[in-house]
Amino acid sequence: MKKILFFLILILNLSFVLAQEIEITGNGNLIPGDGSNIPQASDDTYFGTIILGNNLTHTFTVKNTSGSKIKATVTSNNTDFTTIFSKGSIQNEASKELTITFSPTSNNLSEAIISIQVTGGNNYIFNVSGNKNVLFGDAMISQYYNNGTTEIIEIKNLTTIDIPAGDVSYKIGGNTVALGAIQANTTITVNISNGNTNEIELVNNLGNVLDIIGDNSDWGSNISFTKGACGTELPHISYNNNDWIELDLTEVTISNNSNKNIDVGTYNLGPAIWNGTWGNGYPDKTRDVEINSPYDTNSDSFNLEACNLLVDNDLNYNGSTLKSVVVYNNLNINGTFIVGDTESLVMRNGVVNYSGTFTKIENSQIKQTLNDATYWSSPVEVAILSNEFSNADTNRMFELIPTSINSIYETNYPTYEHWFNYSGDMALGKGYSVEGDIGSFPATQIVNFTGKPNNGFYNVNIEPGISSSNQANKNYNLIGNPYPSSIDPDKFINNNGGGRFTGTIYVWSQGTINGGVYQDADYYSYNLAGGAGTSIPEGANYKIASGQGFMIEAENSSSIVFNNEMRVIGENDMFYKSHDSKKSPNIKDDRDRLWLQITNSNKKIKEQLIGFFSNATEGVDYGYDGKSINGNEYNFYSTLENNKYTIQGLGKFSIDKIITLGFDTEKADVFTISISKMEGVLKDQNIYLVDNLLNITTELSKDDYTFSQTEIGEFKDRFTLQFTTVTLGIDYVLIEENFVVSSIENGIHVQSSDDVKSIRVFDILGKKILDENPNKSSFFLPTNKIKIGSILIIQAQLENGVEINRKVIYN
Repeated sequence: MKKILFFLILILNLSFVLAQEIEITGNGNLIPGDGSNIPQASDDTYFGTIILGNNLTHTFTVKNTSGSKIKATVTSNNTDFTTIFSKGSIQNEASKELTITFSPTSNNLSEAIISIQVTGGNNYIFNVSGNKNVLFGDAMISQYYNNGTTEIIEIKNLTTIDIPAGDVSYKIGGNTVALGAIQANTTITVNISNGNTNEIELVNNLGNVLDIIGDNSDWGSNISFTKGACGTELPHISYNNNDWIELDLTEVTISNNSNKNIDVGTYNLGPAIWNGTWGNGYPDKTRDVEINSPYDTNSDSFNLEACNLLVDNDLNYNGSTLKSVVVYNNLNINGTFIVGDTESLVMRNGVVNYSGTFTKIENSQIKQTLNDATYWSSPVEVAILSNEFSNADTNRMFELIPTSINSIYETNYPTYEHWFNYSGDMALGKGYSVEGDIGSFPATQIVNFTGKPNNGFYNVNIEPGISSSNQANKNYNLIGNPYPSSIDPDKFINNNGGGRFTGTIYVWSQGTINGGVYQDADYYSYNLAGGAGTSIPEGANYKIASGQGFMIEAENSSSIVFNNEMRVIGENDMFYKSHDSKKSPNIKDDRDRLWLQITNSNKKIKEQLIGFFSNATEGVDYGYDGKSINGNEYNFYSTLENNKYTIQGLGKFSIDKIITLGFDTEKADVFTISISKMEGVLKDQNIYLVDNLLNITTELSKDDYTFSQTEIGEFKDRFTLQFTTVTLGIDYVLIEENFVVSSIENGIHVQSSDDVKSIRVFDILGKKILDENPNKSSFFLPTNKIKIGSILIIQAQLENGVEINRKVIYN
């Protein structure tokens, strides 16, 4: 029986071969019609992997090889694969196309058997298959967030169809977690853990990576990263930190209702477009932004931020606000862009492409007379002084050249010997002095700087100067903020160390109002210790405003650097003007500082700052000690190495600190010394002022000190500031390392537990008075050349290597 069955099967197979009526080919390759084929890409029987909702069509050829005309029909046993085979006969040796469309409706692998039935003849079958899945480019991780307690990934469906639950998973440290459904073009957030110390992969059901963030290091603690135009808006199969935009956590909100990409729960692809309202979400620092209709400071409550900003219409940011346009990459100005006096344009990177019009408005302080001057710098390229200040007298425009002497002023006005009349091009980063517009006064000078906005890195040359009469101001250079935004003076100072300049900036204040009293013209001084001047508001977190020129003292021939990192968002309201112009922020600062001021009978003020810092010393420190530039008829300062300082930064505070204060005046008057502000430990500290001339001590932390001055001139050591009620004179015994100093008649007695190898005594100006090598433990020093009340500095070295360094008053 088995032999008969085998024989019948053999006869049937021979009959099929002998009577084959068609040939089936895909992609030019023959496909067996007996159902034995395994689907493969080479003959188009494998359709690959496509996302759910999409479809793919392959075309096959059916050729008549029967020797006569035939008809055939085609069917599929799986509705994921649909066929089209036109009706009608196929002539001998002719062909007809068969199209099969794969439209997956189920997960993973989908298979079908395609049957071709020849009418009155044989049935031919072959196999096809395809995968349904989410493909690379269909979904991505759009943001990562970690605040130390909450860790979130944001995932964006990049397609126009829904991704079913389970089709996408995230994988951390070998653990895979399936996600729920993600609707078309929408964003979901997922709480995760331990992502910041691993790779976070977004994968499909085949394990293919759809996107990745992080590596196997602690890469994401207390920070957020997002996709965007300043990074990339694409998924990646390998991690590169440059594909991501780093965000400060204070910038980010967790909200599904937000319309800003910067927030967790929102992600819009492509640019945010202003056409009277925002389309495709709100602008933020991660996005391309287009201004296609008029936009101004009232259009939104927030700063206008963009990765790349395209201005194709009118952008009017002139509204007496502190708002900023902030661009993190490229700015394209095709329309009209106006930035007001207190508003700012801040750029971080990129370039300015300029074919439209840009204007930065700057207002001077209120000028009382025609000759009141302001130090200016230009925030735009190719500005010409005489054009920008067309209403001012060109004969009253000046540049400062410290390496040249103007013969006009050399003899009669040597203080001004470096000033030269100038009305030409305003060099980038350089300052210029311009007096008031011709007209009635008081008046404000309003300047419209029009041109391509300055942006990027600039070097500005500075030089030590010369002098015909050894003027103290010979090394000062007038430079200026080159940007249409304020800059941070601390960053400016920290970026320009290394012996370029002394670390203090000086801003000219031309006659300001303070407490209702008109103050004389003078300089406001600022360094890392803080600021002191005649009219800066208390506690102001000073910024160098746009358009502001300022002085620095050169130490060497070098280049001063300006860069975008110094630029400040907002806070462009401190162009050095009057006490009440441009709102100034009251920023709390708890450093150990105090401000002293001296006031004359007309209530005109001169201020100085004393501060104590762990990174300062008792000597001259870059960025912490600022020399006095006096533009007034009297001066008030501390002394250090025989120089006058408006700002003095000392080492960490202790109650034995003693500071020598000086005073100059050009006329007799009644003066009052007081404390204008105290911070840090000094708020709870007793502060004493000693008048060394009159031998009067005042607890300045409780009472002001008033004195009459009949003699004019310089009095460099007239006052002493100290923090203990005990006058640290020789009558007060100093004991340190068993080192005792006491006074006797016409001498000083020194008693030490160890021999004193050397002892030197200096006055407060650093002049050496005594230099002895006693090599004794007990000895006397003569003081017949030392005045009572003199401040002395004693330096001693003991045989055991101990060094003694103390400041005392000889009584």
